[in-house]
Amino acid sequence: MKVGDVVKLKENYQLAEGDGFGIIINFDTGPDGKDNWIAYLVQWNACSLWHGAHELELISESR
Repeated sequence: MKVGDVVKLKENYQLAEGDGFGIIINFDTGPDGKDNWIAYLVQWNACSLWHGAHELELISESR
């Protein structure tokens, strides 16, 4: 996933039924013991929140 992609939260991470789509507006990476982590800043309707890749489902890739 990359900046500009359209995503939605996977079903088991949704807070309310019908959570909509968001757009990735930034990302960050870093070391986490033996692996690297990546987090995505997603712009939702009225707010932006950080999410792990495992929480997001890719809907549409940006060009």
